[in-house]
Amino acid sequence: MGTCHEDLHYRTHVRRTLLLALLLVVACSPSEETAAGSTTLETAVPITTASPTTAPSPTSTTAPPPTTEPPTTVPPTTVPPTTALPTSPPPPTAPEGLTVEVVAEAPAVVTAMAPTSDGVVLAMQTGEVGFLADREITTQATIPVSTGGERGLLGVAIHPDDAERWFFYYTNPEDGGTVVSEFAAPGGVINPESEEVLFTVAQPAANHNGGMIQFGPDGMLYAGVGDGGGGGDQFGNGQNTDTPLGGILRLDVDGEDIAPGDNPGFGAPELWLYGLRNPWRFDWSGDRLVIADVGQSAYEEITVVGIDDGGGNLGWPTMEGTHCYENPGCDSIGILPVHEIEHGDNGTCSITGGVTYEGDAIAGLAGHFLYSDFCGGYLRSITVDGNEVETYQWIEESLGSVVTFGEDEDGEVLISADGSLLRVVASN
Repeated sequence: MGTCHEDLHYRTHVRRTLLLALLLVVACSPSEETAAGSTTLETAVPITTASPTTAPSPTSTTAPPPTTEPPTTVPPTTVPPTTALPTSPPPPTAPEGLTVEVVAEAPAVVTAMAPTSDGVVLAMQTGEVGFLADREITTQATIPVSTGGERGLLGVAIHPDDAERWFFYYTNPEDGGTVVSEFAAPGGVINPESEEVLFTVAQPAANHNGGMIQFGPDGMLYAGVGDGGGGGDQFGNGQNTDTPLGGILRLDVDGEDIAPGDNPGFGAPELWLYGLRNPWRFDWSGDRLVIADVGQSAYEEITVVGIDDGGGNLGWPTMEGTHCYENPGCDSIGILPVHEIEHGDNGTCSITGGVTYEGDAIAGLAGHFLYSDFCGGYLRSITVDGNEVETYQWIEESLGSVVTFGEDEDGEVLISADGSLLRVVASN
């Protein structure tokens, strides 16, 4: 990841062990794996919130370098994105404030969620497949996975046309490679013996495993895969289109070939976007894909692309955010992020995206992409209208080590932090 910090505080020794393992999801390289600081959510009552304010703007100040991989930092570029951003109507006046309420305590760290008509399927890092309904979590089955660090059961998605087809992204217990598989779930209960492996790729290191999967508006399954791990793209995958590593994949789970024929045509046929470091979480909202990519040592970034932007380059490792990473004074390349957060901004070290709010319970929040940070634990959002980006800070104090976001069956936002599932609600 970028820089990591110290002094984790978790509620129990067991939860500390799980979250210390998942800390590496924030993308520390093997030489960077130290604990990241956070503040535990100590009560089950709503958190006091701050009124929405514009989040601090990124600056060109060099962030404190990590102990092993000092970055090369130059002032931010002013080159606009190479493609026009998808446009949506500006959101209405936002609510006065947001807070969270505790929904349930999970038996293991929840890394991904997928809503159904009557609850939420949960993927837990240790391999358990859970189901959240009526504020209670039940465990349906366990998928064998390699655990520890950034490995484990990392992603879940449900087929948009068949609620009994569930898809999971996990790391193979034999060699730590990435696996995307389909399971049958008759009656909404997974059959662990029904696995059909759809895609695999070897991983040269234990970090930067990505793990997000989600169906897009075109019915294809999109998967985020990190650059192979280590630090500074040491395996040279970010700008290499002959490997699926360091990109977002587009998979056809209904066709004869897992790589759709209308993919960009790279050497790695599944590859749809490249130049990413560790796209830990992303979210489709209509024809817009909002990607939260974990930075190296100075900047976290959010990029917006459209359904027609397949083949795009997001710049890593030439760029870290809007800044040159490999070489000072480089020529800016690729689709630049619409927003970046500098390390040290309220504890920022590793971005955790993120969902675009599409629920009905919070008036004025529609169109906001909500995100957090594994170390900072705050709650912020951005709205994007063409090239106009607005930023909001909703909760400044830490919710804990925020691992992932999801939605419940009503489209309301859920957050996994410190072993708890939290629901975002209006505080006014």
